[in-house]
Amino acid sequence: MTSRDIQSYIQELYGLGESSSFVSQITNKIIGLAKEWHNRPFESIYHIVFFGAITTKSQLKGR
Repeated sequence: MTSRDIQSYIQELYGLGESSSFVSQITNKIIGLAKEWHNRPFESIYHIVFFGAITTKSQLKGR
């Protein structure tokens, strides 16, 4: 995403009117952490929990 894309997303999602240069300053400060996280080693085991649910509408008669 470009700085302007991020700026538009923040405006749309949160209603904040930050400038694209402000967004660029922040992304430049955290890009190292993002790359470090992206290149981290994987764990040998990951725990996964699945949840399932069914919802239905019902009408009560006689009320």
